[in-house]
Amino acid sequence: MESTVLSTPAERGARRRERTRQVVLAAAESLLADREAESFRIEDVAVHAGVSAASIYAHFGTKDALIAAVVDHLVEMTESRLEAAYAAPATPSERFQLIGVTFMKLLLAHPAIGKYVALSAVREPATEAEGRVGARMNRLREGFEHAIQAVIDVGEMKPIDARLLSHSLLATWTATASLQLRRDDLRLSPDEIEAALRQTIRLLVAGLQPTHQRTTP
Repeated sequence: MESTVLSTPAERGARRRERTRQVVLAAAESLLADREAESFRIEDVAVHAGVSAASIYAHFGTKDALIAAVVDHLVEMTESRLEAAYAAPATPSERFQLIGVTFMKLLLAHPAIGKYVALSAVREPATEAEGRVGARMNRLREGFEHAIQAVIDVGEMKPIDARLLSHSLLATWTATASLQLRRDDLRLSPDEIEAALRQTIRLLVAGLQPTHQRTTP
């Protein structure tokens, strides 16, 4: 008969803290996608998560640190999902398009990412956590750059500046995905945004093909 290994109080406490952390992150993400940073309050997150505000302060410290932790978690998840796209058995051009579609779907499912990127772009990082998020977003951008360069290296794309295009694409994808959050006539539904971004990717790939390879998108 197998013996049952009982967890220690410290282990149970660690699991409990991690469960609380995940519940708070999910609640904060939901609120971040629905309101402006100025009206984002830890007390509201506490109500949404069903925990005390004191517990949230104990886990994250400040509102800015909580917001950065949410986005840090989302970027980590994005990196994990993109790994499969980077390793896909496909041509460099097909892989680049798969990476774009994968990132687009993540942005649509988690609009807090794009909203945070847009709002944090105009100021210096307020916390160490924010600086870490910025560094991780840049690593995502570098992944796009390498994917673009791979397409160029095999002759499936005109020789362009892959670094500049990766910056442009990151900004375009995040800004377009955030249109689902608008409350005016510029708002698009998630389905419309996905169609628009797929169209953009097709046009980009077709337009940058060498003349002798160019096909109609």
